Amino acid sequence: MTIDDTNWDYDELGVSGGTYAKFEKIGDTFAGRIAAFDPEGGTTFDGDPAPVLVLETADGIVRITGSQANLRRKFTEFATRLVPGYGAQVTYSGDYETTHGTKGKEFTLGVTKTPVAPIVQNLTDDEAPF
Repeated sequence: MTIDDTNWDYDELGVSGGTYAKFEKIGDTFAGRIAAFDPEGGTTFDGDPAPVLVLETADGIVRITGSQANLRRKFTEFATRLVPGYGAQVTYSGDYETTHGTKGKEFTLGVTKTPVAPIVQNLTDDEAPF
């Protein structure tokens, strides 16, 4: 039997919905439980592939695209640590001058050493449980 002879039913894995993170001022931080990481799931400002980290937070799903060069390098360097179920924190930690004379954003990336418990969202009385 070859793979072409099978008629397997696959579940597509991924996390839909959520909002995209915006790092507007130094100190902006997003932290939560890693729901997914895709090394080429997003795009840079130039349309090139970029990594995407999806976090489950107390406020819902947040997508962080590595379109900034500094963040893209960190996501690429530590890709093997960005495992679903672990905790992660991304912080806009400062600015730097690029080789082109423009301003770049610098980020710190933290990942827990062990998996973390799922994020529990408390629903208000007027929200449906599903």
